[in-house]
Amino acid sequence: MANWKARLRGGGVYSIENVPLMVVLVGTAELLLAAAVYVSLQYAGSPSVLTRAFSIAAAAVGSAVVALSMVIIWNNSVVKPAEVERCVRQVPWGGDEVVAEVSCGNGLALLRSATRLSYGLAVGFEASAGGRLAKSVPEARGVQAGLCSADSRSLPLRDGSLDVVFSGFGMRRFRRLADRMAEVDEMARVLKLGGRVVLMVAGDPAAAEVMLRRKGLVEVETTLLKSFLLFTTRIVSARKPAYRP
Repeated sequence: MANWKARLRGGGVYSIENVPLMVVLVGTAELLLAAAVYVSLQYAGSPSVLTRAFSIAAAAVGSAVVALSMVIIWNNSVVKPAEVERCVRQVPWGGDEVVAEVSCGNGLALLRSATRLSYGLAVGFEASAGGRLAKSVPEARGVQAGLCSADSRSLPLRDGSLDVVFSGFGMRRFRRLADRMAEVDEMARVLKLGGRVVLMVAGDPAAAEVMLRRKGLVEVETTLLKSFLLFTTRIVSARKPAYRP
């Protein structure tokens, strides 16, 4: 387990988003299981009811925490990348697109998009841009890719400058409807005519659908992602009309 903690701290497990939480969970499980083994061995000759109860409880809780940690790691490292790949496949790639991922986090959609490009540009926007994405950008071979610190409600881009915009659960960061609407407004603003926006939405997608239609986007479609383990997720995609009405 010490190995897991080192890998988590160093970002060795790809796409784990809440690394401090995972370190705490794995460390807690390690302590509980170690305590259960120690007490069992220490009082193996004459175990009391109390020591037996403590050993059983510590082992049970430690095992439960291990199981929870494994589910989260599986969901983030295997399931989520696979579903982000499904999002990226929804775009009819030409290889020369200019792509952005808004509220990009680890930049999964950004990096998956970059593999579809021959000589395009892929940029990730994150309000608190850290180093996690920067370590992964070289995987996008031969394509310009980078990370920019920016508020998703005010993107530093010209109108109609992007072919594709992705956002993985970006809107859930905002409690106020006005903030979520501002984010969608920005996505629609920076899209070229004929450009596409693809959102990953947790829970009910109705609000996202309404906001996209309100901005004049067409072909609004929702797809259920069935393989997320911890919550129901949907892909909501739409296209900006290729001509101005």
